[in-house]
Amino acid sequence: MSNILSQRTIEMLRASLPVVEAHRSRIVDGMTASFVAADPVRSERRAARAATALVDMLIDQARHFAAGEGPRDIGPVRLEHARNGISRSHHARFGDAIAAVMVDAAGAALPKPVGGAWCEAFWTVIRRMKESDADGPAEEGAGGAGEPGAQPLKILA
Repeated sequence: MSNILSQRTIEMLRASLPVVEAHRSRIVDGMTASFVAADPVRSERRAARAATALVDMLIDQARHFAAGEGPRDIGPVRLEHARNGISRSHHARFGDAIAAVMVDAAGAALPKPVGGAWCEAFWTVIRRMKESDADGPAEEGAGGAGEPGAQPLKILA
């Protein structure tokens, strides 16, 4: 599977990054509520930890996409997810909810199509992580942009 984002998606990420960063805490709160609603047995504290880790990962990765780079090294992301008990079910719930949560959190400052661009960026990173999982443990030379073995981002016109 390729990790491809269109130029339009990259431009939307670049333009909206300051808005998303400014509304980060509201986005985390919205994702926490989404996790708790999906699994009422889950403690709000664990849901908040997972939401924070995923939102921060997405913002960090979006910075790299916005700079025209590929996703950062997936190894540390995998470790962070393991440390916070983040599973594939978290990824699925996050991917289903993130666009709407972002648009709700930022209001008119973040139009719906921009939320979709962030969702696309999220799934690109998760696909990369799954590809990396299939290849075994992270190896040196499989790093993100600016790191040893960095792979350039493929951009569609």
